Amino acid sequence: MSMWNKQNFVICDSDGYLFDNEFEQSIRKEISLWDKEKILRYNDLVKNHMHDGVYYLASKITVENGKIVDIDTIEFRDLTKLIGI
Repeated sequence: MSMWNKQNFVICDSDGYLFDNEFEQSIRKEISLWDKEKILRYNDLVKNHMHDGVYYLASKITVENGKIVDIDTIEFRDLTKLIGI
C-alpha cells in the first residue's frame, strides 16, 4: 500500500512493514498526474497479457479548507511499461 500527499508518502507491505523503492516512486508520479484516460487506455492494452490477476486501485481525495470535496478512484493493471520500467 502506498499513500501520499504533496509533502509526504508512506509505503508498507501486507504485514505493515514500511519500505521504500524507486519503482513505487515512478508509479506515484504517474498516478499523481491523474490522467485517467491515459491509464485506462494502457490498461486496455495490457489486461489480456496479465495472467496473475494483479491489479491496482488508486484513489484521489480532494480536500479544501479541511473538508473532503471529492473522491475519485481508478482500477488498473501493471503500469511498468507505461512508465518505462
